[in-house]
Amino acid sequence: MRQILFGEQWFHPEAPAEVVEIFNRLGEKRTFKKGEELKYGAPDGEITLLLTGLCLYRF
Repeated sequence: MRQILFGEQWFHPEAPAEVVEIFNRLGEKRTFKKGEELKYGAPDGEITLLLTGLCLYRF
């Protein structure tokens, strides 16, 4: 997996309408600053639906 991500850009397809509806109903809209990281792992992990912008996967 790592070789694929480093070798080529990866564009996700648009989120299914059901997922967008869940985030609209239960989520909270946030704006992230350049370089800001999402929390991962217990107990403070986040589930995020990215609407615009670029994202870098790092682990």
